[in-house]
Amino acid sequence: MEQREGIFFFKKKGTGQVIDLKTKEKYFVFFRNFNKACDNDTVTFVLKNNSNEKIAIIKNVLKRSNKTYFFTVKKKNNFLTVENLDICPYFFRLSKSERYQYLNKKVAFKIISFITFREVLIKVIKIFDNDVSLEFLIKEILNNAKINLLFSTNVLNEAKNISIETKEFFNRTNLSHLSFITIDGETAKDFDDAIYVVKEKNQWILYVSIADVSYFVPKNSALDKEAYERGNSIYFLDQVIPMLPLEISAGFASLQENQKKLTLTCKISVDFSGKIIESKIFKSFINSCARLTYDEVNDFFYQNKKSKKLLKNEKIPKMLKEAHNLFCVLEKKKKNNGYLEFNLQEKIFKIKNNQAIFSGFRKDLIAENLIEHFMICANEEVAKFLVNKKINGIFRVHKNPKKEALDYLFNFLKNTFKNFNLKYSKEVTNKDIQNCLYFLKNNTNHTFFYSFVLKAMEKATYNHINCGHFALGSKYYCHFTSPIRRYSDLIVHRTLHHYLENQKSELYSLKELEIISNHVTVRENLTDELNYKIEDLLSCSYLEKFINKQFTAFIVSILNFGIFIQLENEMDGLIFCEKLAEKNYFFQKEKNIYFNKKTNDTLFISKKIKVILKSSDIYQRKIDFDLVL
Repeated sequence: MEQREGIFFFKKKGTGQVIDLKTKEKYFVFFRNFNKACDNDTVTFVLKNNSNEKIAIIKNVLKRSNKTYFFTVKKKNNFLTVENLDICPYFFRLSKSERYQYLNKKVAFKIISFITFREVLIKVIKIFDNDVSLEFLIKEILNNAKINLLFSTNVLNEAKNISIETKEFFNRTNLSHLSFITIDGETAKDFDDAIYVVKEKNQWILYVSIADVSYFVPKNSALDKEAYERGNSIYFLDQVIPMLPLEISAGFASLQENQKKLTLTCKISVDFSGKIIESKIFKSFINSCARLTYDEVNDFFYQNKKSKKLLKNEKIPKMLKEAHNLFCVLEKKKKNNGYLEFNLQEKIFKIKNNQAIFSGFRKDLIAENLIEHFMICANEEVAKFLVNKKINGIFRVHKNPKKEALDYLFNFLKNTFKNFNLKYSKEVTNKDIQNCLYFLKNNTNHTFFYSFVLKAMEKATYNHINCGHFALGSKYYCHFTSPIRRYSDLIVHRTLHHYLENQKSELYSLKELEIISNHVTVRENLTDELNYKIEDLLSCSYLEKFINKQFTAFIVSILNFGIFIQLENEMDGLIFCEKLAEKNYFFQKEKNIYFNKKTNDTLFISKKIKVILKSSDIYQRKIDFDLVL
């Protein structure tokens, strides 16, 4: 059997997942096949024989990802062990000399050795207060994933010694006379992108100028190596773990207001139908005339309300109106090309007095969508430039969904909605999925249905070969617009620099770019996992005050050990099969339902039910419910 390399992750209920480093495919792993692998380890694996399912068997651990873990010591079946959701399948045993003194205490420990395939001997290296804060639990999640919260002395010294040579500005196109603006969130400090739009006789000119991070981060420098290892910045709550030190991410590179900054610019000419006439990419410098927020730009678009900055500079409101006109044309064009809108909502949490506060969902309004479409446009043009000039680079690719996934999706929707009669073409197009999303938009208010469509899609990855982007309807696509927070974008900037200065296309070999693409894809997946865990923690904290309260919920998944449900606030939980059995509901595998023989009632995916919250555990990040009859 062919052995492959991958990154292993723990999933809930003692199962695992391995991501193939080469193909980016995900494979399910049963606990009996873990072979002593831990979360985020680099492993070799083989695929299970004679199975149509994507099931893997771990063969060896090539590299451990973690040395220190943070858990609570508990007594279980006359043994002292430690509990944590991330490493839940293993039993961690303390040495005899350390027993009982750590009972019910939060500890940090190191693995000494595996006793059996399931038992691990550990040594405690630090004890923490039992009254643990949410901030500590978040830090625990980050530590368990081996996230570097600090930069090394070498990296910081390089960042502090950065300077800009005066002659550099003479080697660039001067755009400082144009009224560039940045539009970001209220708390943002790392400003990657600035825009300027002007209308001419028969076209718009869109300037997308991006912070020229590659000037400050030379190839193979300590800064570059650290950025590679991190792969991307990590954002949660109102905090950020930056890919680059603040001297760069919020200083030298950031496109701050009224400061002359180095940029790479993509200048795009668009006719009034939304067709791209031409585009140019060049080194430049700008002077952003306003740091605007999404809120104040939305106030201007929706209410014609002008903030102090908009009143101060009359050129900005005029430019914003043209930017909005261009956005409407580009959005219409993208939708005609099959651009997919999933309408998924991001929860907004805050922490106050060691309790999570849920304040609703972040909405993408005109300002957010305008910036998104302008960035997509620039990313497409840069990717097209790389391909046409045969420049080795990194692309953002999203492959067509697989037939098996679409069969399941369309059958599910057909069984759920009596009026669903859509079919997909033999050669699946994004129009097929777009029609499916339009149907959901017109037939249900419940956003969780969009997640079923999303699950049928392949996951977007990075690749050294351009394969297009299915969800965006793009033939060419890369990430160019966020080099402060994504290493892939930094590589794209570096390759563009090399070509613009030397007319050469091979700063990196294709093999080097394949390795980098695989690495940044893995780091992105890790970041996604961290965000899920932090959101789970905050959801548990928020729901603690609602124990024994009733909720309306929808069944989103059915498994042999229970049903996963989603509340109307989009927080998830589980009803264990034991709780269902108490009410005479039993699992029927062939139909994937729970059936009550006494009442003939059926529990199926998408059914609306009443539930009562029984427990919400911030340490295990588990929310348990019971069914209300």
